[in-house]
Amino acid sequence: MPSGALAGADISRDRREARDLTASAELEASQGEVATNQTGLATTGSQVPASIREGALIAPVSNAGQFTDLLTYAREQAGQILLQTGENAPPASTAVLSNPAALDGKRDECGERTPTVLIDLDPDDGLFTPPSTPAAQPALADGLANLRALGLEITWLSANSAADAGKVRRALHASGLDPEKSDNLLLMRYQADRKQTRRGELSETHCIVAIAGDTRSDFDELYDYLLKPEAAFALEPIIGNGWFLIPPVLGQN
Repeated sequence: MPSGALAGADISRDRREARDLTASAELEASQGEVATNQTGLATTGSQVPASIREGALIAPVSNAGQFTDLLTYAREQAGQILLQTGENAPPASTAVLSNPAALDGKRDECGERTPTVLIDLDPDDGLFTPPSTPAAQPALADGLANLRALGLEITWLSANSAADAGKVRRALHASGLDPEKSDNLLLMRYQADRKQTRRGELSETHCIVAIAGDTRSDFDELYDYLLKPEAAFALEPIIGNGWFLIPPVLGQN
C-alpha cells in the first residue's frame, strides 16, 4: 500500500476513535474547560483601535532570532485579515491542511474565524516540563505583543494534562510570553485526547494563520505515520509559509 494511503487509513481510524468518546470522557473534557477556553483580550481587529493596529503593522520585526520569520509572516497575515477590506483584498490562508491524507499541501482560507498563532511547547523528544524559573525572552515577547495589538490571539499547545494548566500558565507568564495571562491554552482533557484533535477543534472556531514547533509532527500528525518521509515532499513549501520550525520556546528544568 502506498505510504500516503497508509497514512490516510491510520489518520481516518484515529479520528473515528476520537469521535467515539464515551459520556464519561466528555464529562472529563468539560472539567478541563478552564484550561482550554481562555481567550485573548482582543479577538478581532475591530476591537483594537485603528491607530494601534496600524502602528503594530508597520513596526519592524527585528532581533527576534529564530522567531523572526514566524512573527513576520503572522503579521503579514494579520494585515490581510484585519486591515484590508473589499473584494480585491487577498485572502489569508490557514496553516491547517484541508485533507492531510492527500499529502497535497492544500489549505483552506480563513473566512470569518478569529485569527490565532499556534505554538507547540513540547520538545521533539518528550513532554514540556514547565520550568519554575524560565528565562525571559524579550524579543519573542515583544513580537507576540505586536501580534496581539493587531488582534491576533496566541495559542499554546502541549500534551500536558489540563490539570497542569496552572503550571504551564505560570511559566508562560514568568517568561514574559503571556504577560496578561490571557492567551489560549490547548492541553489534553482525557487519556485518549490527542494534539491533532485539539488542533482540529481550534481550527473550527479560529483561523490558525501559523503553527510553530520544533518538529514537523507539530504541524500535523500525519508525519508520525509516514513510512517514507519523501511522501510528504509536496508539503515542504509550507515550511516558512505557515509552518515554522523553531527551537523549544521555554527551556526545561
